Amino acid sequence: MTPKHQEIIDATLQAMYARERQCHRMLSLPPEEPFRTRSVEELRASLLGQKLCWIAEYVEGYPAAVQPERREQEWGWRTVGIIGGMRREVYQVASIVYGSALDGKTWAFSKGC
Repeated sequence: MTPKHQEIIDATLQAMYARERQCHRMLSLPPEEPFRTRSVEELRASLLGQKLCWIAEYVEGYPAAVQPERREQEWGWRTVGIIGGMRREVYQVASIVYGSALDGKTWAFSKGC
């Protein structure tokens, strides 16, 4: 992975962790385990960190970490659907990073994105 991609992934993970802490504080919810400063390695090992790495590696030309499924149906005609794969991973990450907590369908991109 390129250093630039790693830098972007680390910044995204740290921002998401800070947002999680902010949500807990604003809702006055006690976390299950007290918040402590997480290392970059711990954040990279999270599911979000893994998905961000898969996306970065895919963009760099490495084989997809998650393969799509091909489904065929016949109801008088033949339809082929391709679901999952990297497209699903990108959508899940974008919905977490940019998605609205209210409806899950609205995304808010930062200025200059």
